[in-house]
Amino acid sequence: MTFSTESQYLIHLIACAIGNISPEEMPEHLSFEKVYEIGIKHEVANIAFYSVEKLLFQPTEELSDKWRDRRDIAISRDINQSFARSEIVELFSESGIEIIELQGTEIKKLYPGTEYRTMSDIDFIIKIDNLNKAKSILEDLGYKCKVVDESEVDGFRSPNICVEIHTDYFPEYCEYHGILPSPFDVDNVNKIDVFYAYNMLHIAKHYYGRGCGIRRVLDVYFLNKAYESIIDRKFVDSILNKAGIFDFVSKISILADCWFSGKDTPKELKYMEEYILYSGVHGNEKILMENHLKKSFKNIRLLKTKYFFKRIFPSRVEMCQKYPKLEKCVLLYPFCCVHRFFSTIFNKKKRNIVFETAKNVLSSNPERKI
Repeated sequence: MTFSTESQYLIHLIACAIGNISPEEMPEHLSFEKVYEIGIKHEVANIAFYSVEKLLFQPTEELSDKWRDRRDIAISRDINQSFARSEIVELFSESGIEIIELQGTEIKKLYPGTEYRTMSDIDFIIKIDNLNKAKSILEDLGYKCKVVDESEVDGFRSPNICVEIHTDYFPEYCEYHGILPSPFDVDNVNKIDVFYAYNMLHIAKHYYGRGCGIRRVLDVYFLNKAYESIIDRKFVDSILNKAGIFDFVSKISILADCWFSGKDTPKELKYMEEYILYSGVHGNEKILMENHLKKSFKNIRLLKTKYFFKRIFPSRVEMCQKYPKLEKCVLLYPFCCVHRFFSTIFNKKKRNIVFETAKNVLSSNPERKI
């Protein structure tokens, strides 16, 4: 294999680590320091180290020590988070609080080792009626808690344990709210399908928000590896289509397979690849603003387009004022609109208004690249 960038070599190291195979030596023109920095940015340096320690030619002793520390910190954090999760699950269960586990706590079970998949916090869904009871339990366990939008409780406890208690898959202000079935209305047959669909929606939310990094693509790889052959494809595709992310999921699934199966990235996915590598694990403010502007441009263009067509095709009531015969024969409406349009075109004063309106509609450019 040939590696022209540090990002490509980092992905190779990760692929070898999760596949438990020996990595190729790093080309001389690349830098171990940059590979490490990119790994930190995407929170996958810990995984890459399992391959680095197998190399014949090692990084400097100082860098190797830092890299090993990252791996060891990930292991330690996984143990602490696992203990915290078990403690909460047990006490919630004793208190009659039904829970659904989300994101990292479940996805990490798909990895070769749970310590491979780092996570920022531990996520649960409970019924909103149990939110105050859950908050009290967390506080009794030593967590400092805050209520978010009266529908979520977040807790923090040393050493670096963050817990988020949600009451739905997505909050009301999120565009994906209400797309999935209500969390506690899902029967046993659909739980895997909903879990798969939820995680793809969650990844898309990050991708189209602040951006998402290598770790999310690795999640896609393991989600597909574990569930692609057993999910109800019709149900899942209906959810993805409803959310407008079917094409996104198809593309990022292909990218994940290419990255971690040692295949070349297709040309049509190069932009997605570059965008993800630029984003980092949690994205950044610049991408957030760029994506917000893109959505705003699209909304503005839609509104302008609606306005333009409303000017070309007014309401029947409005048209009847100019064409009284419409009141008796509605079939004349399209012909009256055509007559009105051309009579406006040949009126110099009104023509300028039409042209200016069309120009404003076409001026919005929602396809600005990041």
